[in-house]
This record gives sequence, C-alpha cells and structure tokens, in this order.
Amino acid sequence: MRGKFVGGMHPSEFLDTFLGGDAFDNGSVPNSPWNDQVKNSFKAVNVGTTKMKGEKLITTPPTESVMGTRLADAIQQCIDTKNFEYVDTHTQCDVNKIPRAPDTGTDGTLYAVSSRDLRGDKPNSTFSECTTEIKRAETAHVFSDNTAQDFELLTQDSIETRGQFTAYAVPPLMFQFRTHFFTVFIRGDTARLIRWDRAGAIVTTAFCYSEEPYLADFYWRFTNATPQARGHDTTAQRLSTSDPMALETRKKLELKPNEPIYEIKVWNDVSTATEDKNTEKVDTSQTADQGRSYYGTDPIVNNAQSATGRATRIFKVWDPLEDKIVALKDCWRVDSSSILPEGQVYKQLQKAEVCNIPTCLRAGDVNPSCPYQRTQTQYPPSSTRTLRSHIHYRIVMKEVCRGNITEFKNTKELVSVIRDALIAHTEAYKKAGLLHRDVSAGNILITTDGKGLLSDWELSKAAAELAKARQHERTGTWQFMSAALLQQERPCHSIEDDLESFFHVFSWISLQYTKNHLSPVDLGEHLHDAYDKAVVDASRDLVYGGAAKLDKLKSRALRKTGFVDSAFRSLLLDWEDTCAARYDPDPNQDVIEEMRQLFSSLPPEAQNKALASGIEFQTQIKRDRLKSGQWFIDRCDEAMKSNDWPSLAEARFENSIITKDPASNVHVYPPTAPSTRGTKRTSGTSAEQLKSGSSTSGGKPKRRKVNPTVGNAQTTQRTRSSAFASQMERVEEQADV
Repeated sequence: MRGKFVGGMHPSEFLDTFLGGDAFDNGSVPNSPWNDQVKNSFKAVNVGTTKMKGEKLITTPPTESVMGTRLADAIQQCIDTKNFEYVDTHTQCDVNKIPRAPDTGTDGTLYAVSSRDLRGDKPNSTFSECTTEIKRAETAHVFSDNTAQDFELLTQDSIETRGQFTAYAVPPLMFQFRTHFFTVFIRGDTARLIRWDRAGAIVTTAFCYSEEPYLADFYWRFTNATPQARGHDTTAQRLSTSDPMALETRKKLELKPNEPIYEIKVWNDVSTATEDKNTEKVDTSQTADQGRSYYGTDPIVNNAQSATGRATRIFKVWDPLEDKIVALKDCWRVDSSSILPEGQVYKQLQKAEVCNIPTCLRAGDVNPSCPYQRTQTQYPPSSTRTLRSHIHYRIVMKEVCRGNITEFKNTKELVSVIRDALIAHTEAYKKAGLLHRDVSAGNILITTDGKGLLSDWELSKAAAELAKARQHERTGTWQFMSAALLQQERPCHSIEDDLESFFHVFSWISLQYTKNHLSPVDLGEHLHDAYDKAVVDASRDLVYGGAAKLDKLKSRALRKTGFVDSAFRSLLLDWEDTCAARYDPDPNQDVIEEMRQLFSSLPPEAQNKALASGIEFQTQIKRDRLKSGQWFIDRCDEAMKSNDWPSLAEARFENSIITKDPASNVHVYPPTAPSTRGTKRTSGTSAEQLKSGSSTSGGKPKRRKVNPTVGNAQTTQRTRSSAFASQMERVEEQADV
C-alpha cells in the first residue's frame, strides 16, 4: 500500500462525499445523533487510571481492551440498532483464513443484525459491515497531517501499524462482494475514517472524536445508508436456501447443503461478444440493461489477497439460459484508454486463431451506470499522487478448469501444460502481435482433460508499442517477474522477460512439488530469497528486488538442488541456462564474426558445431533463443519424447517447507527510526513496554493470535499480519512500465 493512501481530506468533506444525500433512499442526510450523552460516552473511551506514585500523580492510559469495551458502548448509541449491532471482537481471530497468511482479527466489527444466524458467534469477515482498529495514544503516528511532510510516515513502527490495519481490510474485500469498505482507526483520543477500494485508501485528517461529532455521525449515516453506499456490490446477491434457483443450482453444481448460492450478473459489451452464434440466446432489453444472471457458490480461485489491484476471483457457475456449467471471472480492470478490456483482447486472439486460450462467451463492465463500480480513491484533488483507476469487470468463459498449473498430477503433465501455454504465448506474439506480460502460476490453467490454457490477458500489450510506457509501475506478478524487471533501473517489458517468467513459474513449482535434496529450511530460504524479497527505498519512493534471483540465475543454482537425474531435470536446467545467458557478459560480436569467417568453408552442420564450441557464440545462441518461444516449445517436445523419466522424477511431491517470517520479505531503506519489528511481541504490547521488558497489559498477557502453519508459534499475529500485507502488495502489484 505504499503510496496508495490519499490523505488530507477533512472528515466533514469525507462524510459529505461518501455518505452524503445520494447515499440515502430519500436523498436526505439523517440528523446527527450527537448530544451530551453521546459526547460523554466517547470522552470516557480514553480516560486513564490515576494514582499517586510517591509525591506525583501518575495517569496511566487505558489498555486497548478497555478502550474497545468503552468504544463499543459509545458506538452502540450512534447506530440503527434495529438493523445493526457493534461487537467487540478483539479477543478472537476471524474465522476466514487467507492461504499462507497469518490469522487476522479486528478490535471491533459492525454487523447487520440479519447476518447473526449465518455468521455464528465468532468474528466473521464474510459479514463485516465496518471494522475498527484501536491503538493507545503512545502508539507511533501512522500518518502526518502536516502538509510539509509526506502523508505516510516511514518509521518502522508506523509502517508496521499501517500494514496491520491494511491486512485487516483485506478479508472483507476478499470474502464478500464489495465495491469498497470503510474502517475506523482510533489512536488514543483521535480517530481517522478510511475508505478502501481497489485503487487505494482515502484517509481523513485526525480529529478528536470526543469533541467533534464526525465519528458519531459516521456510524449514524453508515447504518442508515443504502447497501450500495455502504460498499455492497448488489449485482451479486446471496439467495435464501429455499429459493427455487438456489435449489436448482445446488443440483446442477452438486453442492453441499451448507454451501451458499449467489446470483451474479454479467453485462456484455456487444463489440466483445465471442459466444458461439449458433447457441447464444439473444439478449432481451431486460438482460442487456440489468445483466445476465449466473448462479454459483464461493470462488474456486480467489486471488484477492491484496487490498488493492485487480482482485481476480473465478467462480464455477450455472447458466440457466444455456443450461451449461461455465466459469465466471470477477476482477477490477485498469481504467486506461491504452489498455483493452480483456474481452476485447480475447476477440483479437480468437480472430487470429490463437490456440490454448480460454473461450470468452460474455464480457463487460459491471453495471456501467453505477458509479460505485468504479474506484474513487484516485479522484480527491488534494492528492499529489497519481493512482490507477479501476473498473469492475466480469467475463464468462466456456472452459471450467480443474485449477492452475500447481494442480498438475505428475511432471509429464506439468511440462505438457506449460508447453501448451507457451504455444498460446508464441502464437499470440506472432499472429496477433500481442505480448502477455503477466505470465504467472495463477494464469496457466489446467482443463479437466489435462490441457494447458494461458489466461488473464488484460495486461497484454501490442508488440509494436512495447517501448512506450503506459503506467509508471511494473507489469506482472512479483514472484515471476524477470530479474531484469525487478532492478532499480529496469528496461521496458520485452518478450525475453515473458519467457524468463515461464522459467520462474517452472522453477518455483518444481522446487515445491518435485523431488529434490533441499532441506525444508534451505527450500524456504531459496523460495524467499529468489521470489519474495522486496526492498522499499523510502528516500526515493522506489520498490525493487531481484538481487538474489539474479545471483541464482547467474550461478545456475538449480544444478545444486538435487533434482532426480532425468529428462525433466535436463529440461529445467537447460531453461535456466538459457535465461541466465541474458545476464552473462555480453559476447564480443567481433570475435563471433571472426569465428564465422574462420569456419565459413565447413559444411553448415560442421560449421555450427565448431562455432558452438566458443563461449562467445554459446552465449549468443542462448540469447537468440529468447527472441521467440519456439525453442522452449521444441525443448519440451524433446523432453516428453524421452524415455528418461524414472518414477521419482515423474512423481509429484509435497515438499516440506519452513518459511521465513513474512516480516523479512519487505525491507525498508534507509531505516528511519529504531524498530521493534521481528521481536516477539503480543498484539497489545507497545514499543515502550518491549524496551522495558514488559509484555503484559493490566497484569494479564494480551491475546496472542498465531497461525500454526507459519513459522515460530511465538511470532505475533499482528506483526506478521502487517508484514504479510506489505508482502502481498509486492506480490499482487500489477503494474506497467
């Protein structure tokens, strides 16, 4: 989220902009609930305990737990209690778990009363309406309202706290159908209101919630506003269990009785429609204006693990008009005139007869007439940053895949699937003049019959325009970007970068799921260093990485990892050697020409053999392979025809991995203040308490929420949540050069 917080908005402007008259059915803002009783309730939140210590009167601020209880009492007076309830949730973790992420849990959560039976008695972000994060007054400032300073403060504790409440904003956006989400950040006797969407977060200036009515007004307006204004995407609705369409969907998709059923509407940009004309039902005016309904359950793929970005999710759905099972992709596309919507890209690819790509049946912006279906964070005039606008977008695809490439059954299938994706990539470049530019494990799919498809073409770009910058950030998924693109001084995205990304997908999967000699610790370190590490240079507002990835490539590190001798190992090492040639010393072209002249009298086959013996010429041959995907395809064919596939090399393994704490994935440079990051610390422990050796609050240890699947069980949940949020921003950052 570095650089994606927009600050400086006064709370009154915030309320009028996002919860103004148009947020209510009657077009009128409800009267403020602010009165002396409410004011006194908010004043009580931050009242400490006073006692004599010697001859001095000492006041101790309340703990976060005590503040949370008092705040819940105050907020309850400012909400529509008939329809909403505010729950103090600081003692338990969210029931929703994000893969490879620490557990999360907010200090307070607002719920709709109607969700009580569905959500159960534990915090459940699937039903969160709004959440609150509470910090004591001595907590480091996170933002600065001084216009002479950067809004995002860059002390390590500030970054940690900001990452923490960013991590808590992810689950509601990930597990609900939402256009935006509101949170409240309390620090001592001040508060900030925050509105999150897929472009970033708008943050108010700090205000004293016990002296000014903005916090009370926020909750009153919020609980009286329309679902759309509160951030709900009303184009996707959960059906009751007795609804006839829910009953039919459950049969068609063979779902369990407790799985939720959603109606999801998809609009169609007529110019992008690629559905088979012999089977497509002609849209009536109703379906054209209100979208066509598909029915399914929770997503089979959920890549919305970042608060910002495209937030791609894929659903297996039933189309009642065609009585077919299809795939529905829900995402937030970048709003740029130079970036085609993905449906239009598929139309180009299909016109060029590119194979091994999904068949697009329907695609369009979600409810184009609704302003909530576009991000708002990029608009405030007070922002000095340029943020990318996003538009909610859905695509329906014919193929329902069993998963992405990580779901391969054996290494022969792995090679076959990656070969199919390479064919799609190569044909798109040659026939349609398009470069994919986001090759990743998540974008290579496996169909039910084991065929590979290359999907997610929304960041593709015409080959003729590769040297032109469209956006100021990188394009791709962090782990699989080429080493060149991760450097501080990076080139424009090229076909060489995409082909190197294919290698990184191949390597990343092989290290985790095929037999090798790396210990769990060594494997965890290899994956962390080569694929996850990022550096934030705060002094220059840069994010970069790739040093270890580059070193491992140049040293041909996979030779030493102990893959089973086989055609599979030879293929992987050949790919590594070819991609590494990009970073070897440049061959002397004069020497190459002299060699050509020297062996010119030999027959072609003998000439090539003689030339290949020279190091300079070897490097050039490998670099030439990176001008097209054809060599990689041919090399896959050669490997699959080989008989050298012993059972250990062919089998899929689930290698044990001891992962590093996510806090080590993102490094901030230069350090701007001493930090407590990395120290074992309970969620309620302040930096001052740590330094003094105390880790308790009010005589009792504060909660320590731990995800047992990630590293040391004593590592604190909140520190790791903030680190994970920072990591996922690096991982999920889809950007352009």
